[in-house]
Parts: sequence; structure tokens; C-alpha cells
Amino acid sequence: MEQRATTKEHIISEAKKLFTSQGFAEVSMSMIAKEVGITKAALYHFFENKASIYITVIEDVFLAIGEVLDAAVATPAAAIPLVDVIEHVIAVGMQEGNVILRMDKCPLLTEKEHMHTLFQTFFQKVEHLLAHYDVPETGLAAHVFLNAVHGYIKWAHIDPDVPDIRRYSDYLATLFHTKT
Repeated sequence: MEQRATTKEHIISEAKKLFTSQGFAEVSMSMIAKEVGITKAALYHFFENKASIYITVIEDVFLAIGEVLDAAVATPAAAIPLVDVIEHVIAVGMQEGNVILRMDKCPLLTEKEHMHTLFQTFFQKVEHLLAHYDVPETGLAAHVFLNAVHGYIKWAHIDPDVPDIRRYSDYLATLFHTKT
């Protein structure tokens, strides 16, 4: 069973690299299988299609960022300033690479109910985080938060003069009228 889990993790890792560098439309099951070092038939043993691999990659990105949000909410707001949480969320997003940037160009995102549910759940986590920090209008603030984080990640990948993550996070925290 451990071998199967290791192979599945390897598939996700290699697929993530391919999706990041080439985008969803350009990647094929054959390409993924070749990168992993397995046959295409073996790949189908783990995933029914390319879309299911892509969804798993995106779920992993959301899970990594969600863990940051959950940890912050589990700690008293005074113990971890919101600016630190924002900085950590951006740092995790940057580590996830261009897959976040490629995400908005994938046709699956508007067609799959699962993705819609995933986005809603993630949005609710952000709202819960902001409520934890007593940010007013959490729905609106969550939109601002997510767009600002996504925008920074996009900006940082194309502009070498982007402000450092801490400065950006600090400014974003001030928009929520809080330094905690």
C-alpha cells in the first residue's frame, strides 16, 4: 500500500510541474506517465483522467494554504498578527508556483461541481479567519484578501521589482484596519 501512495504522490508532483510549466490544455496523460516513469495504463490505474489529476493538484494547493488558515484560527488572534498570517499564505502560494497562476485559465474550474465546492469551502475558511481577527464585512474582505494574494503571486512572477512579501502583507493588513 505504501508503494501505491508513493507513486500517487509522485504522479501529483510531476503533474503539478507539467501543469505549472505548460498549462492544463497542453499536458496529456502520456506526458504525465512519461515524467513519472510509468505506463499510461498504469497512470489510469491511479486517476481516471487528466482532470482528476489536475483537481487533486489544486486540492493540494488549497490544503496547504488552508492549513495556514486553520492554524491561525486555532490560536488566539493576539498571539499571531494578521500580517504574519497573510505573509505565510503568500509564501505558501509562492512555493506552489505557477500552478496557481494557471488555475484561472483551466476550463474545469467553471464546469465541475467539485471545484465549485472546493472554492466555496476555501472562501469560507478565509471568511472564518477574518472573523477571527474581527475584520468587518468578512465576505467582502475575503474577496479582497483572495484577490490581493492571487494578484501578488501573479505580480511577483513577472515583475522583479515587486515589494517584498512582508511589506505587501503589512499593507494588506492595514486595509483590514488591524495589525493583529
